[in-house]
Amino acid sequence: FALEQMPELGNRNVAVIIHHGKTLDEARQGFHDLNTKEVKPNAAVAISMDTLDPATKIARELAETNDIIKGKVNMRRRQLRKSDDELVTMSGLRTAIVTTILGARGLQAGARAIEEFLPESTDLDQVRETVVEIWDAILEELEGPLAKENRAQTVVASPAVLAGCATLAVMSNH
Repeated sequence: FALEQMPELGNRNVAVIIHHGKTLDEARQGFHDLNTKEVKPNAAVAISMDTLDPATKIARELAETNDIIKGKVNMRRRQLRKSDDELVTMSGLRTAIVTTILGARGLQAGARAIEEFLPESTDLDQVRETVVEIWDAILEELEGPLAKENRAQTVVASPAVLAGCATLAVMSNH
């Protein structure tokens, strides 16, 4: 009925939560909590949960496979604390990946999906392969400066510096 009255509604996406296997009281409580207590996660947490964005997929691949940062990527913070055991943050690594793909204009992309900045003809598999190769080499060079014991003497793990490394890598390849 609604589509007959307002056909433009057919082009809209609507988020739906299904409370499967819950009692009616549990579903009601979930509805209440979602609508009264919903807390938007910080950008770092949101990025770490994104499974669709190509840049986040590449960052996650590096976080899981690169010998230098494997198991040492902080998924919750935007910046590392002195006491953190991790070497980089996921949001910093993703910023670096976005900047590798888009160049300096990647800094303006923020947490948005990068696909809106890419031509439709972009071969994302080729992009992934190239970016992983570039960042494997960069991380090898940064292994010493990224080490926890060197954190007080360097800012190399900061998102801005990682993005700068990406920009330099892209410029040197052209």
